[in-house]
Amino acid sequence: MSLKLIREKGAALALLEPEASENTQKKVRDACNYYGIKVILLSAGTLGHACGRPGMAAAAVKPGNFSRMILDETKE
Repeated sequence: MSLKLIREKGAALALLEPEASENTQKKVRDACNYYGIKVILLSAGTLGHACGRPGMAAAAVKPGNFSRMILDETKE
């Protein structure tokens, strides 16, 4: 579902777990690079814990307040 949202240009950013398979990481990164979407690499287990679905490897976040908050928190 994340890749679908990215490819439909409906994502503001993508979240990626370090435990995601190499194939998943490549697909998400390539799609995000193509469509100009920022990828944020999270700490292990963060995404699954936040979503209540352990083992989640990737997620796409739609534009809006939530994605802006994430981007603001990750600015260096």
